[in-house]
Amino acid sequence: KANRDPAPLELKRQFGYCQQICRALGFGVLANGEYEADDLIGSALMQARSSGRHSLILSADKDLSQLLGEHDVQWDYAKNVRWKSAGVKDKHGVHAHQLADYLGLTGDAVDNIPGVPGIGPKTAATLLSHFGTLDALLEKLDEVPYLRIRSAAQHALRLKDHRELALLSRNLATIRCDA
Repeated sequence: KANRDPAPLELKRQFGYCQQICRALGFGVLANGEYEADDLIGSALMQARSSGRHSLILSADKDLSQLLGEHDVQWDYAKNVRWKSAGVKDKHGVHAHQLADYLGLTGDAVDNIPGVPGIGPKTAATLLSHFGTLDALLEKLDEVPYLRIRSAAQHALRLKDHRELALLSRNLATIRCDA
């Protein structure tokens, strides 16, 4: 995360204490210097899912919503709000499986993901609702000017000019599940 300061020493020390407490309580602890926490969470979730287990993601991070399957739940503990994959559409205007494509279009300032300049959340949700995926959208750019959305022709030009940036942004937003 290029725009984030390194974790302060005090916080790193707290991580160590948290890991010790979790181990003492019998919880598994995942940590790896080569993978981000999201990738470790995604990999653990996929392993649990392949064993027939349902998963609870304890985080408000919208990126993690892309992992939600039919029987999984995400919980924002601080706000005491829980949602399943169907709730992602209510929160972001796209289905859970479209979230990486959505972030490829809109970007995410928190994670330093640029997205396509001029494509906001509503436009991204509308485009993905119509085309289904970023790949399908990019294959059918000639149809975008005819959509009933404000500045459709300009959006088509932006997508054409920033195609590689959209694909890079999606790649950066995609949580790896093979750690």
